[in-house]
Amino acid sequence: MARNSRGNKKLSRRSASLAPKLTIYALCEGKNSEPDYLIDFCKLHGNGMVSVIPSRAMGVPSTIVNLAVAQINKLNKQAKKSSDPLDLKFEVWAVFDEDDHPKVKESIIKAKQHNIQVAYSNPCFELWALLHFDDHRQHLHRHPLQSKLESVLSGYDSKKSKKTCAKIMDEHYDIARARAINLEKENKKVGDSKVNPYTDIYILLDKIKINGNSNKIKCVPL
Repeated sequence: MARNSRGNKKLSRRSASLAPKLTIYALCEGKNSEPDYLIDFCKLHGNGMVSVIPSRAMGVPSTIVNLAVAQINKLNKQAKKSSDPLDLKFEVWAVFDEDDHPKVKESIIKAKQHNIQVAYSNPCFELWALLHFDDHRQHLHRHPLQSKLESVLSGYDSKKSKKTCAKIMDEHYDIARARAINLEKENKKVGDSKVNPYTDIYILLDKIKINGNSNKIKCVPL
């Protein structure tokens, strides 16, 4: 009996040491680029401790945020009725670009008011991918930027699926992250941290890495 008791205590301690699983609901503007990349990145770094549930082609930023508000309200209601602690471990993200969309700033403000996280890129998500291979600092419209990415990222087609492979890019993640942070610092000098070029998608990706107990985030000086 004593042997079983000690075994049960050991099992209990081991179970308690496991962090609860985080579920990220990502409402994405893109049909392929962002959702596929997030799924691939989670497979690389989530370690079974993080789950990403993307929604594809959700519309313009204002529509995405409105849908995200409905999503988080629904999840909060479910969490209040549930006795499962995992139902409390979730985040809702709105993932969208500047492009030529109206009401982008208003959408970001509304998201924050409703505890919705925002992953925003200006002019487009492909800037994040490009930063893995090039210290890009030039103001560019999304089309020439996508063409530039096509020349450096194997398998990316700016006119078709626009898929980006997280595994191919992963080796340069910390460099891309540092470049994105530097862009924000440079933009602040002109008065607007989110002007083209800008991306903060790494904040969402850091969340996956940290909760997945993956590689530590490295601060790379540039």
